[in-house]
Amino acid sequence: MTKKKLGVVLIFTFTILAIPLWFISYPETTFRHNIKSWSIYSSQVAGVMGFILYAFSLVLSTRNTWIEELFGGLDKVYQAHHTVGKAAFFLILYHPIALSVRWIPQDYSKAILYMLPIHRRIAINFGSWALLGFLLLMLVTLVIKIAYDKWKLTHKLTGIIFILFITHIFLLDELINANPLLAIYLGLFAVLGIVSFLYKSIFFNWFAHKKKLYGPKY
Repeated sequence: MTKKKLGVVLIFTFTILAIPLWFISYPETTFRHNIKSWSIYSSQVAGVMGFILYAFSLVLSTRNTWIEELFGGLDKVYQAHHTVGKAAFFLILYHPIALSVRWIPQDYSKAILYMLPIHRRIAINFGSWALLGFLLLMLVTLVIKIAYDKWKLTHKLTGIIFILFITHIFLLDELINANPLLAIYLGLFAVLGIVSFLYKSIFFNWFAHKKKLYGPKY
């Protein structure tokens, strides 16, 4: 197995490990809506896996030496970062879409409005704001071509969006109360993602400068 494949396997293994933790309490965490259970369950699994992959994308963006060694080079890290980021986006996007089908075909407009931050529960509004921010970020990354310096500036929003997702998850009492093990598991990735973002946005340049000054002389 190549180093790149090993790194990707590790990421998706830790992501998939959330599924058996979710199974511990899945009957109790369903919302009280008259829709098919598969829609609710698949949306929950997609949201959990998408969040973990988002955390890993922040880790990959740090460009840490041990990560480069694990993946076999910086170019491989960049490829994995894009792959993991896109997988996180589509899983997170599926999460509200699967929940909004409760109004289809009776009321398509209500299904669309479900994606917006106009809910009575603040926890769901945080999720909607995070999704809209993530959607904008992906549009700038994959569709709209802008100058690199402006693109780099938009990527500083990744940490803010991640914090919004964290707030969304941990304000959901039905998740935290019904499944503390899953909450702890997601909490570990929340810390990992925040630390990675802070390192990249605040401390990376300092460490790089220090490495130049005090690095080995050849």
